[in-house]
Amino acid sequence: MLYREYPAEEITRAVQQAVEKRISSSEGVRHLLLASREENRSTVTPDGWDILPTTDIAQYAQLGGVL
Repeated sequence: MLYREYPAEEITRAVQQAVEKRISSSEGVRHLLLASREENRSTVTPDGWDILPTTDIAQYAQLGGVL
């Protein structure tokens, strides 16, 4: 299903990231694909609003153990 929406190169990159981050679900790979496209978009921040740093989702593996 991912191959319908994304090029093979993007999927390969996302799977490699998932392995590095110990993500074991297809939904995790899909999330990485969506996030990679979001990074390429420019965003406008309203004046006076801080931009939050990007998160490291690998830390979630420590919660309740790794599946």
